[in-house]
Amino acid sequence: MNTFLKIIWLSLSLLLVSNNCLGKDKKVEYKIPETLLQQVEQGNAESAYFIADMFLNGSEYVKSDQKKAMEWLKKAANMGNPHAILAYADELNYASQYQDALKYYQQAAENGMGKGFEMIGNYYLEGKANLPKNCHKAYEQYEKAELREYKSAFN
Repeated sequence: MNTFLKIIWLSLSLLLVSNNCLGKDKKVEYKIPETLLQQVEQGNAESAYFIADMFLNGSEYVKSDQKKAMEWLKKAANMGNPHAILAYADELNYASQYQDALKYYQQAAENGMGKGFEMIGNYYLEGKANLPKNCHKAYEQYEKAELREYKSAFN
């Protein structure tokens, strides 16, 4: 485990231990460790995605917070983290913000992520995000997803 991950693990462990020692059995508002914030300031997109994931999924002790998760996902996506790009696109898609989601799915596809191609194909198939319904273009996108062995595109 590299030093950076050890620091993250230690910070989270201390947060959880302190909550247990204080007898708190409820989830708490997550306070982002200063080390993580410094990593983000230095351009570490993975750290920004880690923070986003904590807010998105929460844990036994940390409250999930959709608004904060979206802020951090957008930050990590704009910093170029491929997993954040895809996760942010998915969240925008779930919120029916199809045009914005399409931009991030296109970025995910540019990063070689099969799901990005599949979702663009779905948008062509359904005519979302002002794309014309076009089975041929959808199929082209599904083929690109298949080339990256994205299993659900095989259907």
